[in-house]
This record gives sequence, structure tokens and C-alpha cells, in this order.
Amino acid sequence: QAPLDGWHLAQKQSAIASAKRHLESQNVQSEQMLILGIGAMHEDRCWPADKFANLITHLRAQRPDLIPVIMGGPAEMQIADDIQKQLANPVADCFLSFDEAIAALSLAKGYIGNDTSLLNAAAVLGVESLGLFSQSPPLTYVKNLHHLDVIDKDEYGQPGIIHKIEVDDIMKQMSTIWPQP
Repeated sequence: QAPLDGWHLAQKQSAIASAKRHLESQNVQSEQMLILGIGAMHEDRCWPADKFANLITHLRAQRPDLIPVIMGGPAEMQIADDIQKQLANPVADCFLSFDEAIAALSLAKGYIGNDTSLLNAAAVLGVESLGLFSQSPPLTYVKNLHHLDVIDKDEYGQPGIIHKIEVDDIMKQMSTIWPQP
């Protein structure tokens, strides 16, 4: 993955090593890792936990070549718990320090998540990313930052509009970003 020209996120070797150890402890091979960014600073930017759980279930059934891993900060621990409670088998998680999270992002095959700093970091790192945009129009500053065409231009910013995004919309878009082997 090539990082975005002109931008650079420095990574400490110790953070990369720590992120690798964390992923290995959960039997996650980074080349198959699809990070799911589950949080956001504002509720209207957060795709619901039940939809993330449904996405994980679909990924496990339809895309065994990808390993879903949920990522967030301390404020997203409740969302993570809500997701885990809805799954038959727990999903790997990546709740690390910021520098370790950036390192884990750099190792990932892809990223799907709410419009947050983690989404932008993944894009800048050159990771193919699918943003779940709802409160502002999709960002287009880098070619590996993808979006869905589910929300109409005049709907961005409306309260609750993120609920319009369905798992099937994501699964369909994924086939063009991450084709099955």
C-alpha cells in the first residue's frame, strides 16, 4: 500500500511490533484483516451496533478470505460490547493506543467505518477504505477512500440518515474494492 502523496503518518517500530503481537494473540493475519471503525464523535455519524454485528455475520458467511476486526477508542467500548453480544462467536478487536492503532491500520487489507479520524488515517496510509458518510458529503481527496451511493446529496446532515445504509449496500460495494480471490 502506498501512502497518500504529501502526507505521512510516522510509525514507531515499537507500535508496529505491539500491534502485531495484539493481532497474533487473536489469531488475526493482517493480510486478511478488515478493520471496522465502529465509533464517531457524534451519534448521527455512528452506524448502529446491530448493523455492524449483521455485517460481521455476513462477512463471516460470504467473505471467509477477510477477517473482521473492530476498532475504536475507549469511548467505543460499549458499542463493541453491544456488537459482541449479538454475535455467535466473538470478533477480534483492536482497542490500542493511538500509535498502535495507526500501526494496525497500516497492516490491514482494508477499512470500513464511520466518518472519523481513523477512516482518514487509513486512507492516508494507503489502505483501501470504505467510509460510511452521513453528516457530510463523502471525502474525495484520495482514490482509495471509497463511499456508498445510498444517501442523496441533499440528505447529508439530516439526523438519523446513517440508518439508511444497509449491510447489503456495503457487501455490494466491497466486491469492487476487495474482489473475492
